[in-house]
Amino acid sequence: MLMASQTTFNSSPNIINGNDSKNISSINYSIEEIEHIINDFYSPTSQLTVPQRQQLNMYNFFGAVALCNKISKHLSELDDNQIQQLFQQLIQRLVFYISINSKQITIKLVVALGHLILNMMPDKWKNGITAIITLFTQSQNEFLIEHPEKGHLIVLNILTILPEEFSRIVVSKAQRASIRTELESQFPTVLNYIQFIISTYNQPDILGKMFSCLSKWLEFGTSIVKVESLFDYLFNSLNNENIFDDASNCIIVLFTSPDALKYPSIFSRLLPYVLQLESILDQSLMIGDKEKAECITKLITQFGENLAQLIIQMAITPNQQSQTLAHRFCCLVMKCTDMKGQYPIEETCSELTFSFWYALQEEVTSIDDDDKRIILLELFRPYFERLIEVLISKGQLPDNESIFTSEDKETFRCYRVDITDTMMCMHNVLGNRAIEGK
Repeated sequence: MLMASQTTFNSSPNIINGNDSKNISSINYSIEEIEHIINDFYSPTSQLTVPQRQQLNMYNFFGAVALCNKISKHLSELDDNQIQQLFQQLIQRLVFYISINSKQITIKLVVALGHLILNMMPDKWKNGITAIITLFTQSQNEFLIEHPEKGHLIVLNILTILPEEFSRIVVSKAQRASIRTELESQFPTVLNYIQFIISTYNQPDILGKMFSCLSKWLEFGTSIVKVESLFDYLFNSLNNENIFDDASNCIIVLFTSPDALKYPSIFSRLLPYVLQLESILDQSLMIGDKEKAECITKLITQFGENLAQLIIQMAITPNQQSQTLAHRFCCLVMKCTDMKGQYPIEETCSELTFSFWYALQEEVTSIDDDDKRIILLELFRPYFERLIEVLISKGQLPDNESIFTSEDKETFRCYRVDITDTMMCMHNVLGNRAIEGK
């Protein structure tokens, strides 16, 4: 396994020099000054004190950016020994800059390390993810021993970067395929590590990074089947104010997974969790937390918009429980559409639901089987008719328009346009009833 050592990485001309004239010309540094900056940045023999290094953040950030660009675009210019040395130096610098809380430089170094790891997969470094986890969590580095959570933050950052930067690596088609296969094969290791973090830490910064990591692996194409064990934790996290935003963002990614129709049974098991969001919505409305109410509404409608076909399938299945869940979901979305208060002053949730109703009527009207379509029209007609009534009410001008600022007026004008568009879509399923508002 590759391990960090005291081997000095003498910056190769292939890394420092190159066609970065645009970057160089935009800053008033000579070539010699840039060379000195980068050499000083990466030299472990530098005698600068921590305060002195902190004063050089601008120079150091430039060095980190330059190195990141070189690794991502020109790594093929280095031989295996130079890559080994580069890896060792990146590890050392990464630990150092996280120890002084230099976030911008740390981020760039993580990206650089991520590209290096991806390029070494799988031929030069098989099971690299396992090695990285071990390297930072079982390190004998004094700082990491005293602050083990920092080691986990480094690991989570790297695990986040790997799937995120996969599409940006400059490799052949065959190598890209082998790297993807290697990443996919190591996801169980990532999942085990995520479960360890969940069971061990409750700090918002660590859990927030864990949610980001999981999101990137889902976006990478990891099947929802492989993360079903996390469903309980994900939705329960919405009750924790400190990680609410991170959890909700991760759940949105989960809802947009392309696996919806491939694994309908898995997604149907998500629906009860979604219905439970109503209690959080009610609580948010009761205390006047518009931002949280809007976020919960987004979660609800995002699920329905992306899984409208699943809602329809559940509504006509012989299983009574599935039918009930589908209709309860439509009622919940209608509750969000019929949110009390004047848009956009007192509520901002109703507009978010329009896309779901459009997606639902599209699914209903696009059914090829005439008999099945007639059944669906009868099942969902009450919701569409109620929607028309709600939209007519929500689109009414307030008695006192002076409550609107000029910005509010423009927002409400766009809102009424969206209402009109939604009502016209209802004509596909209701015919003249949509126009008459009956």
